[in-house]
Amino acid sequence: MGWRKEQILSLTWPDISLEAGTIIRRAEFNKNKRPSVLPMVDYMQEIIERRWQARLVMTVKGTQVCDLVFHREGERIKDFRGAWEAACIKAGLYRIVSEDDGTERKDVAHFHDFRRSCVSNLENFGTPRKVAKSISGHVTDSVYERYHIVKKEHQQAALARVGAGLRGSYLHKTPLKPAQGPENQVNAAAADV
Repeated sequence: MGWRKEQILSLTWPDISLEAGTIIRRAEFNKNKRPSVLPMVDYMQEIIERRWQARLVMTVKGTQVCDLVFHREGERIKDFRGAWEAACIKAGLYRIVSEDDGTERKDVAHFHDFRRSCVSNLENFGTPRKVAKSISGHVTDSVYERYHIVKKEHQQAALARVGAGLRGSYLHKTPLKPAQGPENQVNAAAADV
């Protein structure tokens, strides 16, 4: 989803529509101060179903229903760094860092890194920018662009696709169709000379 930590930790059951399969991102968490709706896909629904089962908590007053989707024994989660670190290590999402004193430690992925990963994955899988921004909650292209990380492998793959397209057109003597626009018509006319 690419949401910020606070957006996720503040989700309440009124923000979730199990029937419609949607999650509402409240206006207070959007830069444009308007609420938005995100449809749930299968893996998200599985998480929400598990959290639905965990909404009942035992208290001194008996069984209570917790309004928060993500909670710790009915209380708002304030800090989950320890649990996050353990989960990252278990998943192999860390690197070994050598300290100045010669000791080594495991440096885990930061939660916010997954916001960047979400944007990069949306871009790399061809999601239209407007749709990607509606998922991540970015309002401006300038901020969104800071989250899209372009890797060498992506550049190589893009250039390989262009190269394959050009080779195919020359091998089969099929003329390439120039992009529409006056500047490309001039280039196409010059190529015929």
